[in-house]
This record gives sequence, structure tokens and C-alpha cells, in this order.
Amino acid sequence: MGLPIRLVTAVNCNDIIHRTVQHGDFSLSETIKPTLASAMDIQVPYNMERIFWLLSDCNSQVTRALMEQFERTQSVRLPKELQSKVSYHPHTTEKERMQL
Repeated sequence: MGLPIRLVTAVNCNDIIHRTVQHGDFSLSETIKPTLASAMDIQVPYNMERIFWLLSDCNSQVTRALMEQFERTQSVRLPKELQSKVSYHPHTTEKERMQL
């Protein structure tokens, strides 16, 4: 029992969350591209630790290990068992958004 909560993300071309849930790649990009959504022009989303915690069924040890590895190497491969919990994660380009 419990409330079924789903994760919804929205990203621009600075797409670290999309890359993480789509490909399991939580790593820094070489550059940040300026966009019309400047608040989203970031490298490390402030809520990734919470997302990892939720995907790991509130397992603090798994979350800590992922975040510590990221702090050391600036890159983490999201385990398949966590990545498989995310079902749909599309994204659009800046050009596509301008056509809306």
C-alpha cells in the first residue's frame, strides 16, 4: 500500500538528468550551454541525491556510495536496477521548443 509516486523530469540541452535516467551516465559535461531556461543551465542538479535515494528504495548506503564516487571522479554509472525503475524520459532541443 502507499501512494504511487512517479518521477517527472524536465531538462534542456544541459541534460545531465536525462543522460542519467536514459543511459545511466551521471557525469559532468565538458561545457554548459547557455539556453533560454537559464535556471536549468547547470552541471549537477541539487536534487540528484534525493533521486538516487528514492530509486534505491530509500537506501542511504547506496545513495552515499553513488554520491561519494561522483565527488571523487565527477562520474557515476547508475546501476541497472536503479535505472530500470525509470520508465519514460524524453527530451527536446532548444530549436524544438522555439517551434511550439
